[in-house]
Amino acid sequence: MLNKLYSKIIKFLKNNITKLLIIIFLLVLFNFKLPYYIEKPGDLKNLNHKIIVENEYESKGTLNLTYVLQKDATIFNYIESLFEKNSKLIKKEKNVEENIQNLNKQSILSLKNSYNTACYVANKKNNNKDILNNFNYYISNVENINTNLEIGDKIISIDGYKIEQIEQIKEIIGNYESSIEIEIIVNENEKKFIKLENGKLGISVIKIYDCKNVKFDFKNNESGGSGGLMIALSIYDKLIKTDLTGGKKIAGTGTIDIKGNIGDISGVSYKLIGAAKNKADIFFVPKENYNEALVTKNKNKLNIEIVEVNTFDDALNYLLNNVHN
Repeated sequence: MLNKLYSKIIKFLKNNITKLLIIIFLLVLFNFKLPYYIEKPGDLKNLNHKIIVENEYESKGTLNLTYVLQKDATIFNYIESLFEKNSKLIKKEKNVEENIQNLNKQSILSLKNSYNTACYVANKKNNNKDILNNFNYYISNVENINTNLEIGDKIISIDGYKIEQIEQIKEIIGNYESSIEIEIIVNENEKKFIKLENGKLGISVIKIYDCKNVKFDFKNNESGGSGGLMIALSIYDKLIKTDLTGGKKIAGTGTIDIKGNIGDISGVSYKLIGAAKNKADIFFVPKENYNEALVTKNKNKLNIEIVEVNTFDDALNYLLNNVHN
C-alpha cells in the first residue's frame, strides 16, 4: 500500500516538476520581503466618504486627501520599481522595526488629533460654539518603565481626580513622594498604575478635541497629521450651503493647528504627482513646500493648479473667490 502511494507521488512529481518549480519561483518572487520599503505616489481619498456631518449639505465636486504609498519591497516590486520614474527604495531601520507597535499607536493618535483639530477649526469658523469645549487628554508617549499605561490611552482620572485641565496633573503629582504608585483610570473604566520617577510621571499627554457633530470613517492605516487642512475644508463644506468645490476635484496636504495655521509636510512631490495622476484640478500646499511642488510640476509637466496656503482661511478664501458655485 505504501509502495503504491510512494510510486504515485514520485510519478506526480516527475510529471509536474516544471509546474511546481514555477509556482515556487512565483511565490518567492511575490512574497519574499526585502529589507526595504518602496515609496511612490499614492491615489486620492475622497473625503465625502470618510466624513459624516449632521444635516450636511452635499457638493458637486470632491475634496480629497493625498498620500505617499509605502509598501514592503518584494523581489517582484523591487524589479518593477527600477522601471518606474517616481519610485524610491528606502532601507528599513532596525530600531524602527523593533518599535513598530508604538509607532503605529502614535500614528493612529496623530490621525485622531488631526481630524479632531480640523473639526474644531471648521466648527469655530461656522460659529458652532456649543461643541468646542468637548475634549479629552490622551497618552502620547510613555518613557516610564514602571507603568502599564499605553500610547493612545484616554485619561479619565488620576488618583481619583477627574482631569479637566492639564495643569491638574502637575498639581496632583506634586503632593506625592517620588516613588509612590498612583492609580490612573483610562478609556472607559480601566484601572492602570504608574510609579513616579524622581517626582515625575514620565509620560507625555496631548489634548484632543471631541467634535460631537461629526463622525469619521478612517482606517487605522490612514494615519498621520498631513490631512488636517483637507479634512477641515471638507467638514466646513458640509456645514454650509455654499458648494466650495464648484464641481471640481480638489486635493491638497498640510497639517493644521487649532488656530487654523497650516504646517509643512513630507513627501509633497509624491502627493502632487498622485493628485495629478488622478485628475485633480487644484492642489493646496503649505508655504514651506510650495517651491518643491512647483519644481515637481514643471519637471513632470503636470496639468494641475498649485495654490500656496498659510492658513485655513487662505484655502477657504481661494475656493470662495475662484471656485465655488
